[in-house]
Amino acid sequence: MHEDALFFAVRPDEAASRRLVEVGAGTSRRYDLVGRAMPAERLHLSLRGTMAPRRMIDGAAEELATLVQIDLDAFTFAVDYVKSFRSSPGSWPLVATGTSPELVDVHAGLHRALLRSKFDGAIGKHFQPHVTLFWASSQVRDQAIPPIGWMVREVVLIHSLWGEGRHRILARWPLRG
Repeated sequence: MHEDALFFAVRPDEAASRRLVEVGAGTSRRYDLVGRAMPAERLHLSLRGTMAPRRMIDGAAEELATLVQIDLDAFTFAVDYVKSFRSSPGSWPLVATGTSPELVDVHAGLHRALLRSKFDGAIGKHFQPHVTLFWASSQVRDQAIPPIGWMVREVVLIHSLWGEGRHRILARWPLRG
């Protein structure tokens, strides 16, 4: 039985999503990448997560929702670089990256919350803020891009349904402001 991913994330707004899709498409054309693009509606920046059998996802979400408290003002985040990550043999996620002390703080708090749960957080122990744009069979060189920013107004808990290519938002934590 496959396990589904359950992860905390922030999501770009509609304008940033359109620009991110354009950057992914342009980079894939420029490098003749073979693979699949991340659809705009599934773009996200993963903060912390875990894996769980599908039958346990709703219970896990309820447990995590009681453990997690996010007390933070809304903030602006921007990506300004694209690069390839190594995932598994023949799989190179093309990602847009940026830096943010606020996201690092949220990541650390989520890490502590997951340690208090039975879902100790198999995903994301090392954190580099990024949005996956494209899954390719080859890599690209690192390159700067014009900044693409958005106002982060909430953190969401997402259930990624293995093999179905879709996400369900299970909980939301609005940020102040």
